[in-house]
Amino acid sequence: MLHGYRIGLACLALALLLGLAAIVDHRNKTARSNRAELSEWYCTNTGTRCGGASSAAIERHWNQRELGYEVAVTLLGAFGAASVVRAIRH
Repeated sequence: MLHGYRIGLACLALALLLGLAAIVDHRNKTARSNRAELSEWYCTNTGTRCGGASSAAIERHWNQRELGYEVAVTLLGAFGAASVVRAIRH
């Protein structure tokens, strides 16, 4: 029983850490995307700052990572909660 409780708490802690990592990743993505959009504007309007990262590609890659974060946090959270409840009931 204690083993299941510890595993459950570890999964919940990991889900929390992964959620926090997703928040940091999203903030970094936003900053990179803003810089890329500014460079794209300058490239289109003044012909300077061309050849940098694509804001569309940055967003596309974030969307893929976001899905992974959501799936992982959901699965870890559900498994962790179920393990803790099961350990408490037994």
